[in-house]
Amino acid sequence: MLLPLLLTAALAPQATSEAASAAPRNLILICWDTVRADHLGPYGHDREGCTPHLDRWAAGATVFEDVTACACWTKPSVPSYMTGTLPLQHGVYRGSSKDAAGVVSDVLPEASVTLAEVLQGAGYQTAAVIRNAQLRRGQGIEQGFDSYDDQGGDAREIRWKAMDFLLERDPERPFLLYLHMLDAHWPYPVPDEFATRYASAEAVERFRGKDWKALRDEVNHGERPFVGVERDEMIALYDGAISYLDHELGRLLAFLEREGLMEDTAVALISDHGEEFGEHGRIGHGHGLYQGLLHVPWILSIPGQAGRRVKHAASLLDLMPTLLGVMGVEAPDTEGIDQLAPGAAARPAFAEHLEPGRYERSLTVARRKFIERFRPRPGELADGALPARGLRLEVELERSGRALVATKIDEDDEEDDPRTELKGPLEVRGRRLSIAGIPLELGEGWELYGETGGRTADAPAWVAGELVKAVGRGDADGLLCQKLKLYGKAAGEGELELRGAFGGSPSEGVWTVGGQDLRVPPSVREDYADDRDLDRETVARWFSGAARERDELIVFDLERDPGELSALDDAQGTELLPPLVRAFVQRRIWTSADSTTLSSEELEHLRAIGYGD
Repeated sequence: MLLPLLLTAALAPQATSEAASAAPRNLILICWDTVRADHLGPYGHDREGCTPHLDRWAAGATVFEDVTACACWTKPSVPSYMTGTLPLQHGVYRGSSKDAAGVVSDVLPEASVTLAEVLQGAGYQTAAVIRNAQLRRGQGIEQGFDSYDDQGGDAREIRWKAMDFLLERDPERPFLLYLHMLDAHWPYPVPDEFATRYASAEAVERFRGKDWKALRDEVNHGERPFVGVERDEMIALYDGAISYLDHELGRLLAFLEREGLMEDTAVALISDHGEEFGEHGRIGHGHGLYQGLLHVPWILSIPGQAGRRVKHAASLLDLMPTLLGVMGVEAPDTEGIDQLAPGAAARPAFAEHLEPGRYERSLTVARRKFIERFRPRPGELADGALPARGLRLEVELERSGRALVATKIDEDDEEDDPRTELKGPLEVRGRRLSIAGIPLELGEGWELYGETGGRTADAPAWVAGELVKAVGRGDADGLLCQKLKLYGKAAGEGELELRGAFGGSPSEGVWTVGGQDLRVPPSVREDYADDRDLDRETVARWFSGAARERDELIVFDLERDPGELSALDDAQGTELLPPLVRAFVQRRIWTSADSTTLSSEELEHLRAIGYGD
């Protein structure tokens, strides 16, 4: 195998692009969010009329046929191609993750050097028009941009804003213009003319209606199949969204021609990641490292150069050094290589993905692909598998004598609620009320609600054994109730639940939640650790020293099996992954301070595109 030579090439300094001798004056970089390469005409897609403008433009451009993204979703991918570094190095993994401080997001470190910063330092005017809440101002991607519009709108609005910039810019200075369009991101919010180009109106409503997230979650949780006509309809809607992007690209290219800008402007079109349609049991993106999620387009037109196709493998890590080479600007040290430099050849493509309970990394070389998966084990998490203090938990309980024993622990979605909630059968002893032995005190102005059957706070007529939920302030003495909900039925087996903030672990195997001490058996702690969010500190620790043993290996031959449907029983070549990854980690830029706490408004913007739920 060529892997040792290729790894050396990937880490070595590269020559400058041949294009530097006649460098273009300006650069436009366009990202079509969520567009997989095989749904575009230049990559063999044959849906009639889908990308005619792209097809004509690409015929005179350089088409990189085999390009791999560094991640399967926007948050880690865009910083990677903007800086030529991997998530292991820039540290941007999380878009919205629960922490002691609330819901947090990783941000690109100030120490990172972006494409925009390099060109800004070379005297360029730099502007960006963005539509993706993951890239909003404050996430670090704006570094180096003189203007950064993160409320870009749809492809048509972004195209208009781009034209405004081009007409109003300083004509004496070169420019970088970055456009990021979200129209091919589910729920594919494009005009009906394009949404129904290949899909029926009924299908459009189903995939774009108010229940689109529920549909996605049902499929991705294995609760419903996604095959046949339904799958075909979703793909048809996706292609319609791409046709809208193509339409607006055609208008932008025509404008550039009219203004004479194509004569001295390089134009690059990429995507940050792809999309899956049930090929491996899931739909959407952000869930793994299969080719449908990683194989992305990269098309680059350079004034005065004829069209050609680059067949050898490349990575989006190579975007920054290649574009700087085209512009004749010296590139900083990155993990990328200039793919247009003399002697440029295939390089290994490394990608990674971090999700709750799992970290994945993949390496593709000579059409052979390795996917390694790692899961946390007891004691491996940075805090010993304990939640962050103050994190709100939802606990299912059972009684064992006078003790309360946790049977399942989850992180609660109501992260901003400071109250304790206790649900279970009501215990009545004279005037004393309790649930599972925890005393309930009715606070001043307490509220009775639910299936009251005519009962009121003044005349509650308590019924022992009925299912109730007490809401209020919890401490070691019990619960001071602000509200008490009646369910109008007897409590059933297993209906004992507690929600509240984690207050620490006063002794081995005991957690304090909502002011109450609970016994947490080792198996429950292990299950909780498996389900909670992995953090980048843990991942960096795994790979900074001796090789950490993987939990799963999948190997594919992409030449014979491009759909990654039949794994090989062969681990040859994986022994070189640990030293490669260790080298990446040793060159990391991020620190624990490179994160921010999200506001409720930011969370709403993320939920609108399927994140932050």
